[in-house]
Amino acid sequence: MKKIMIIMFLLISLFCMAQEQKPEIFSEKTLSQLSQEINIPIKKLKTLLEIDAAKSPETKLNELEITSSQVQNAITEYNSTKRVYFWSIVLAGMIIVFISLALVGFIINQLKKLHKLDKLSKKRLEKIPRAKISADKPNLSRNDIVAVITAIYLHELEAEEQSRLLLTWKRTPISMWKAATKFNMPNRLFFGKK
Repeated sequence: MKKIMIIMFLLISLFCMAQEQKPEIFSEKTLSQLSQEINIPIKKLKTLLEIDAAKSPETKLNELEITSSQVQNAITEYNSTKRVYFWSIVLAGMIIVFISLALVGFIINQLKKLHKLDKLSKKRLEKIPRAKISADKPNLSRNDIVAVITAIYLHELEAEEQSRLLLTWKRTPISMWKAATKFNMPNRLFFGKK
């Protein structure tokens, strides 16, 4: 029975595909309606029907004096060149992707040269003369020394407080097997009543 249904479905689908739908062309339709019906972009339809591009897409076919034979000729001409349009879109997309990949590859290849720039900048910094600090002449007063010691002490207190804060935020590991015994789970309640 399944094989018969599959064969019937395939035959019906092939029959439906074999019939080509030819749109009925009415002179009261607008260009945009005709474009949607026959699946041709409006700009391309205007060029195939040799209509001025400045015309509104809402103008009717009888105002433009277009016959059904002109529309049929435009449809056949578009269908004959449809593959060219599709392939041009595919080709343009492939070229854009290839160029962008080549550009990304070039940029990634240049990243390995960054460490050489770091070495050059370090060499330049080494060549810059530095001021020498000598401990021969202490020009510090007692107040300056007390301020330095106080700053160091406060910094150590702050660092110790930060480490304590980190310890309070850490969680202890919880075993879900042990935690499951502490809660009333629906299955345990169901089997416990039996």
